[in-house]
Amino acid sequence: LEKNLIKVMPWIVSSDTPLLIAAKINTQVEFDRAFRTIVKANGYKGKRLIYISGLHIDISPQEDMLFPLTKFIPWAAYIQYEDGTHKTMEQDELFELLDAQSVDNPDEIDMEDAIGIMEHVKEVKVVV
Repeated sequence: LEKNLIKVMPWIVSSDTPLLIAAKINTQVEFDRAFRTIVKANGYKGKRLIYISGLHIDISPQEDMLFPLTKFIPWAAYIQYEDGTHKTMEQDELFELLDAQSVDNPDEIDMEDAIGIMEHVKEVKVVV
């Protein structure tokens, strides 16, 4: 983290929102590092994949809330196809692509139902 931010520290500390600026810069640096690793790694060759990087923000709960609000802000994406072609998407293009997706999910599950089922399943003991 320090290595990612040290060169831009004057910009960060003079910002009105230093934590947000630092998080955005770190997100960009980590995206660059991760996608370059994917491109070079033999294990990903010939595979279809998408890597989406973003900023996860926790918003402190108000008095009447049990949990914090969370927001995920997509930053960039690396898309690789089986034939080896690939592309990188910046935030605006990524937002457009994600916004164009259907909100219907045929594989959607009800988490309350899933948890209810797990509560009644015989416990599996794990011995270490």
